[in-house]
Amino acid sequence: MDKKIIKEEFKDYKEYTPKINFWEVEEYEQQFKERVFYDVQFNKEGEEGTSMKLYKGKSGVEATWSGTILLNEDNFIEWSFSLQNGVSINSKLTLNDENVELIPKLYTFYKIWKEEWSKMLTVPAKTEEEPMKASQIQESTLTLREQKQNRKMTIINNYSDRMRKLGGC
Repeated sequence: MDKKIIKEEFKDYKEYTPKINFWEVEEYEQQFKERVFYDVQFNKEGEEGTSMKLYKGKSGVEATWSGTILLNEDNFIEWSFSLQNGVSINSKLTLNDENVELIPKLYTFYKIWKEEWSKMLTVPAKTEEEPMKASQIQESTLTLREQKQNRKMTIINNYSDRMRKLGGC
């Protein structure tokens, strides 16, 4: 392999910026509606008007997702998921059996979302003690390409496991 190509591939590897497509976000939105609450408005702050935002900052790769669960009589729960900062809520609601059950459902969904996105966005780092060989750089670059192409398959393959976890089994 040409050294110039290796250097360019390694540069791409180091500067990897995560991407997400409309269909991946759409699937998570549908799962949220099925497992947490059906009447929800997702904040469209990501790329291409999606509700999920992925970016690489000084503290690493971050994923955020947020929206508002619309309850009866002008009650609501605004929620925000973040890989680095956890889940936060702001709400105006009347406590009743249905509303009390929403918070654990929301938190359970967050834990699954965080686990999946943490795995999908993890990029192995190069260490000083173990410099990467050309074959490892090529393999890592291919892994990133495959990750982009296979993210939807990963979501589909993990669907039954997520459903089992959300169902409390």
